[in-house]
Amino acid sequence: MDGHILIRLYWIPHDGTGRLLVHRHMPGRQEFWESSRISESTVAKIDAGAQDTTEWRRLLCGMPLGTLTVTTAAGPVALYLLGQEGMRASQARLGLARTIADVSIRSSEVAGTVALGDGLLSIPRRERLAVGILPVLRRTLADLAPTPRLTSPALKLAEPGEIVPAHELRLRLAQVIRLYDVRGGQIGNHNLQVNRFVLRGPKQRLDFAPVLRNAPVKAAMHTLLADQTNAHLRHELADALRHGATGWTVSAQPLLLSARSTQPGFFEQLLAFDVHGLQVGNQGTQHNTFVYTVVAVPTAAALLRAHPELAVDLADYLCPPVGGDGDRGALRSRIDHTLANLNVDWDRNRNCNYDSPRPGAELHVFRTDGMTVGHHNRIRTVKEIAIHAEPQGLPPHRPPERRHGIAGP
Repeated sequence: MDGHILIRLYWIPHDGTGRLLVHRHMPGRQEFWESSRISESTVAKIDAGAQDTTEWRRLLCGMPLGTLTVTTAAGPVALYLLGQEGMRASQARLGLARTIADVSIRSSEVAGTVALGDGLLSIPRRERLAVGILPVLRRTLADLAPTPRLTSPALKLAEPGEIVPAHELRLRLAQVIRLYDVRGGQIGNHNLQVNRFVLRGPKQRLDFAPVLRNAPVKAAMHTLLADQTNAHLRHELADALRHGATGWTVSAQPLLLSARSTQPGFFEQLLAFDVHGLQVGNQGTQHNTFVYTVVAVPTAAALLRAHPELAVDLADYLCPPVGGDGDRGALRSRIDHTLANLNVDWDRNRNCNYDSPRPGAELHVFRTDGMTVGHHNRIRTVKEIAIHAEPQGLPPHRPPERRHGIAGP
């Protein structure tokens, strides 16, 4: 029986710490190993030289394994095999996870003996946690001494303007391009792919109570309510709302919406050649729509710090100007507009444009929405974000207070 052993390493962040998670998928079987909560800096200091690869070889070979150990500068970190309940809990947290590395090994079973074929190691760009684990995985693959990778015949898709039947292109591609959990793919030359990414989800809740409990915010509100026409005091309240929750801090990290694909993904649809919506040919057009769900938004305090206009609108709601009132609908619209314009942390690769593999080379594509392979291809992208938030922890609307000596209408 031929198949692939596919392994993915994750980092799942949680309140300044996180967990390492390893997923192994084999034909008809999948397993998870997870660590206890540790700091991200610990994982970044994996000691590849001191790492024993015995357990890692068992992992990559598909052998039974109860515990997987990662050796760091701070000491060993154990990842334990999860039961069914633990697996469900870990999968529920994957919307916030970052992929550290992917490993794929081809395996075959003849007369009860499993033979390993070529192995492939892939890491995301700009993933700093992959720096330490990469040498460990490379050494493990080398220790396994898999059979040499078979070179494929030279790939020649088509010359510009040449029309090649789709079945012939598929024959040319079968041995050199492998797709794992890919949605929306084009293979050929001079193609156009139009990808529409839709981000939506349940109404988000933003809790402003921690901000409003801050002493500088309370003082600024009290002062402004006594003199509601004072523009300087109104500016000071907005400033206190922006910085009162945590003091004067500057974050170098952009605020992000976390998004998770709502279609069958890595765990549900994982085959040796796994692609949904593949177009093979030249001078074609493909339209794809990918739907994602919002799984996490920044805190109210973080949004206020990064968006002064939101702090101004919140100040007007808390202390309405004389002659106005606190408009909760307007505040909600401002929050929705702010969220809709944030960058998105998608949980899959998107819009990947690859050249044809060189003669003797192979192209492996993992967990991607929208990809093309060939020459002179174009990708156009449309992003639609429909997200709504309900502010929590705000006082009920009260009419603006009048100063003594000022006649009412």
